[in-house]
Amino acid sequence: MMSKRVKAALSIGLLPVVIAALAGCSASGGAAASGPSKGGGTITVWGRSGASEVKPLIQAYEKANPGEKVQYTPVADAQFLQKLSNAVRSNSAPDVIAFDLVNAPLLGTEGLLADLSSKTSALASDGELMKPAMQAGQVSGKQYSLPIAVGSSQMIWNKGLFKAAGLNPDKAPANLAEVEHDAEAIHKLDPKTYGFSTLGSAGGAYTGFPMMWADGGQLLSSLGSKQKATWASSPAVSKDLLWLQQMWKSGVMPPTEAPNQDPGGQTMQMLDTGKIGIAFTGTWAISGADAQKQQWGYAAGIPGQSGKLSGFLGGDGLGIVASSKHQSSAWDFLKWSVSSKTAAKLVLANGTVPPNTTQAKALLKSDPAHSLQALNSARLPLSIAYNAVINDPNGPWTTAAQNVIFNGANPATVLPQAATAADKLISAAYNQIGS
Repeated sequence: MMSKRVKAALSIGLLPVVIAALAGCSASGGAAASGPSKGGGTITVWGRSGASEVKPLIQAYEKANPGEKVQYTPVADAQFLQKLSNAVRSNSAPDVIAFDLVNAPLLGTEGLLADLSSKTSALASDGELMKPAMQAGQVSGKQYSLPIAVGSSQMIWNKGLFKAAGLNPDKAPANLAEVEHDAEAIHKLDPKTYGFSTLGSAGGAYTGFPMMWADGGQLLSSLGSKQKATWASSPAVSKDLLWLQQMWKSGVMPPTEAPNQDPGGQTMQMLDTGKIGIAFTGTWAISGADAQKQQWGYAAGIPGQSGKLSGFLGGDGLGIVASSKHQSSAWDFLKWSVSSKTAAKLVLANGTVPPNTTQAKALLKSDPAHSLQALNSARLPLSIAYNAVINDPNGPWTTAAQNVIFNGANPATVLPQAATAADKLISAAYNQIGS
């Protein structure tokens, strides 16, 4: 049966905040599953197109479980919500959906996913599933999804540039003051060599939040209908945004063709050509630097001004659609995906880390590019309006942060305004789904 919350949301087409929250991460669509629930059955998986581990997992699962079939067809981001809405309306929804972990609270709160709580306690026989990633799939104490692939934030530095600048190539900058010092030394080598940059949005979740968390900052209060944006009342948030503002003004960050535009989008190419000394990034981007792996140093997180390290937790999760008629077969697929050693190897081969801590430790060994230490200390701010509030390039957080960093705005002015806008989006999202 379709839940009352889902019926209410679909009957009026969903608010833009909910649309943004689901469409912020790509997904895929397919036909409804049919067939018996066990033995020779067919299940359907919709997955976000950026989750490159899903297709190989399906292929390996079918090989390991003769007679079990999984249908999978990726589609573009913008099509996911409409396909999901249409499928729920017509009782043709898939059995399983694979999605970005940031969307887990929304999907669980809406009632779209089956409660897995009674099944998860005996999941991993040889190791726990990573707690931060598991917590992303929990709503009101119930487990609605499982992580299948995770990644976190890291700081990397070019050892060759460090050596050329007279810096210790084997020593990571211990705090933001040292990052600034080392970046300035590297930029002095060549006007077209830049000491520091971020991959993706400067001040964004992967690269900005960790430094703020390391300094004791808080962005959002706890998940729930009374959730608020707390960044305006957190001194560390303002302080670290002003640090990024100074880094931009000093010229150690690469410029862009358009004035005051975030250079994060061009940083990967500059990393590969040896033009960036220090980068705040995520493990999702490390593969681009692997050709020069011997020249890179890796820190297990991103430092704050305090010298502590923190990181943003990213990755993909799997959930069983509540209306699925093949719950047992769907669970078999989920269980295999998080427990099988074959699955763990496939996930790592695709550039992310398997959620089983024992398997991950054995596979990673001393690989610095995928630090288990960084993952275990990573965080994920949970909100049903996450993409509307945080990821939307025109949303309250990104607009305020970019205004401070690149336009010199005063955090004391723009952060409270952004928090008020964020609170309205969160409230609207809960009102929309009847929570």
